[in-house]
Amino acid sequence: MPLLFDVLAGPSRRKSLDLLLERPDLADELTRRIGLSRSGTSEQLRVLREVGLTRVRGDAQAR
Repeated sequence: MPLLFDVLAGPSRRKSLDLLLERPDLADELTRRIGLSRSGTSEQLRVLREVGLTRVRGDAQAR
């Protein structure tokens, strides 16, 4: 598990966290706002989730 300070050292993760603090978003919307690929955004969110800075909400669109 990565350390919190190591996680926050990444500029993309800091930007992701800053945007999520402004307002919670779906991953696709966050991808657009950050300017990363879907896989890049997914990786940023996974790392933030691993250290407890984000969480997955269960009210996303069901298919």
